[in-house]
Amino acid sequence: MHPQITSVGLLLGTSSELTPSPDTSVADIISGTPFSGIIPGTPINISMQVTSETPEEMVKDKLQELYQASYLNSPGLPGGLWYERWRIISQLRGRQYDLPGGSIGDRFVEALANEILSLAQGEHTSERAMVFAAVLLQRNRMIKHAKDIRILLERRLRLWSECEWDILINEAVTLDKKLMNRGYGNGNDISKIFHSQMARGKVKEAMRKLTEEVDTSVLDPMKIIDDAGTTVLDDLKSKHPLPTIPDPESLHLPSGFTEIPPLLQVQVTADIVEVVARKLHGGGGPSGSKADQWADFLLRHGRSSTHLREAVAALANRLGNEDVPWDSIRALVASRLVALDKCPWSPANRCWRMSETNLGKMYGRG
Repeated sequence: MHPQITSVGLLLGTSSELTPSPDTSVADIISGTPFSGIIPGTPINISMQVTSETPEEMVKDKLQELYQASYLNSPGLPGGLWYERWRIISQLRGRQYDLPGGSIGDRFVEALANEILSLAQGEHTSERAMVFAAVLLQRNRMIKHAKDIRILLERRLRLWSECEWDILINEAVTLDKKLMNRGYGNGNDISKIFHSQMARGKVKEAMRKLTEEVDTSVLDPMKIIDDAGTTVLDDLKSKHPLPTIPDPESLHLPSGFTEIPPLLQVQVTADIVEVVARKLHGGGGPSGSKADQWADFLLRHGRSSTHLREAVAALANRLGNEDVPWDSIRALVASRLVALDKCPWSPANRCWRMSETNLGKMYGRG
């Protein structure tokens, strides 16, 4: 019985054992199709070296050589308690208190700085820091006066320090459901308000107009939009096709270069964070916090704000200079994709997290 072989790389020459029959095509050999029917003594007449690497694998090898890091073309493996907690919190409407002044505000900013610093040092994933701000500042429609808000925040800070995270999450979900919807007229009025708010950089307020209105122009992801049964989610996916594999030949070093240039290091300082913080605007991602809240955290709470700026700078330096595991920053770079009812089309609006855009500004100044 003759052995079967696949093309892992054949050398030119002759063989008395591993030689294809005349009926076997070169295409079969290149594609890796097993073949038999060996005729001893028949020469192997192949004028090219056959490789088992696909174009994607070749590109992967080039990228790993360039960045000296493993290649990951995947959203990662969801899992873990903090990932599930963040998934719950990201569904909230983002109705949050503005942080009050005084010692309770300073304590909140100090605790937030510790969470960001833990992320920068790789001790926790970004989901934890996102959950912190969302659950502690979640609005309660029955608590409106500054004194009562301070008492509420003090209680929530105590629960967080005692690791009672799920109690805080359940409370935030319950309070979010009790918030009353506010009417803004018909769908056309909502659309006008949305575009007006977006043009003024008020991304969070624009998102709130859309998500809180009962008769909203925001489409449900599972709504069918044509006779073929296409859902809104299918249409959004079609607007974001899978990445194409580049030609491996295009990844050669430019003319005149004999080795890969060194990767430039960035240095972000607390002073740079302060400059960027004074120009914050926009932000409508799933964390619920908006730009003016983060400007307040970073600038208006004395020594605690200084510690927060230092923590943000440490995080920016880690992201800019190190190979950071994707799963540790997934929530940090998450954004919200919204489909508006503009039949027969459903244009997608992507609302970026404020952290993603402003980290880029820090790198530009660093």
